[in-house]
Amino acid sequence: MNTPIHVLHITEVLISYGGTPIKLLYQVLNSSKDFKFTVCCIAQEGNLADDFRAAGVEVIALNRKKNYDLRQIGDIASIIKNRQVDIVHTHFARSNTFGRIAAILAGRPVIVSEHGIVRNNSILVFFFDNVLNLFTANLVANSRATLASVRKRVFFNRANMSVIYNGVPDMPREYLKIPQNDLKREHGFKPDDFLVLNVGSHIPARNTIALVEAVARIRPLIPELKVVQIGGGSERAALEIAIEKHNLKEIFFLWGITDREKIHRFIRAADVYVNPALLEGFGIATVEAMLCGLPVVCADSGSLPELVEHEKNGLLFKPHDIDGLSQCILSLYRSAELRRRLGRAGRETALDKFNIKQFVSSFEEKYRSMYRRKKDPVPGGIK
Repeated sequence: MNTPIHVLHITEVLISYGGTPIKLLYQVLNSSKDFKFTVCCIAQEGNLADDFRAAGVEVIALNRKKNYDLRQIGDIASIIKNRQVDIVHTHFARSNTFGRIAAILAGRPVIVSEHGIVRNNSILVFFFDNVLNLFTANLVANSRATLASVRKRVFFNRANMSVIYNGVPDMPREYLKIPQNDLKREHGFKPDDFLVLNVGSHIPARNTIALVEAVARIRPLIPELKVVQIGGGSERAALEIAIEKHNLKEIFFLWGITDREKIHRFIRAADVYVNPALLEGFGIATVEAMLCGLPVVCADSGSLPELVEHEKNGLLFKPHDIDGLSQCILSLYRSAELRRRLGRAGRETALDKFNIKQFVSSFEEKYRSMYRRKKDPVPGGIK
C-alpha cells in the first residue's frame, strides 16, 4: 500500500492513568506502516500527548470544556477534511456522539470503541447511541461483559457489534529479571513482607472497600501482611475512614496516582494482586499483573471471569463476599506452590489471549475492510 490509511482517533484526553489512552498508545506503537494516526482530544491534551508525538502522531486539542458545545462538530469535521482522514475511530460518550456526527457530515466511515460496563444513562445519549449506530460501520467492545452492557441500550444495527480484547504488551525483560526481594526493598518493604496490590480508581464500582474489610479480617492470621492501593478518586476519603476504623494505617497504604513504569516495578515486588471490582470492563492492570507472573484474585463479576478461570490461572470470589475474598488471599499466603502455579498459568493466559499483536491486527483488519467500503454513502447502515 503506497498511501497509508489515515485513522483519526477522537477521545477526551490523553492521561497516563487511564486505560484507554494507554491502549491507544500501544496500538500506535505496534501498528504497521500501512496506517497513519492522528488523535483529537476534545477536552484537552493530557500528559501522554508528548508520548504520542514521539511516536509520530499528530495530537490536536479542541479545548471544548462543555459537553454540548456544538462547535466541536465543526472542529472535528474540519480536521477530517483538511487532513484527509480516511476513517474515524471514536471513544467514550461525547466523542461517540459528536465524532460520529462529524464523520457522517464529512462522509467518512466510523468505528466506535466501547471501553466499559458503566455507561452514561441520560436519555439524550441513549437516543444518539441508537440513531447513530445505524450509520456506524463497526462497534467494538473490549470484552463480552462490555458488549452485553451495550446491547442492553443499543437496539439498532446490532450486526455491526463485535469483541476485540485489549492487547497488553509483555513486561520488559529487565523487570522480570530483577529479584523480587530487591524490588521490595526498593519500595521500603522487607523481603518477608506479604504484599497485596490493587490498582484502580477510588469509585464505588471498583469496590476497593471490600479489600479493606477483607484485610481487617485476615490481619491476625498474616503477621507480615502489607497492602498497597494505587489510584485516586471520589471514594478516597471513605477508604481512609475505613482504614482508620480498622486500625490498618500501619499496613494499608494509599499511594495515589503514579506513572505506569512505577506501577510495573511495584507489581513485580508484590506477592498477590487483588481486583474486587463489580463492573470491570476489561482490567488492564490485572493482565499486567498476570504478565508479571503474579497470582490474581478477582471478583466473579463484569469482564473478570473472561480473564480468570477459578483455580486454573487465578482465584475468583463472589462479589460482596468478604469471607470469600479473605479465604482466597489466605490460600495464597499459605501456599507458595499455589502462588507459583497460578502465576505461571496466568502469564500463559495473558500472553496467549491478550497479546498486543492480536489486538493490533484485529483492528487493522477492521480498518482495511472499512477503507475498502468507504465509498458507501452510509457505511454499515441503511442502504
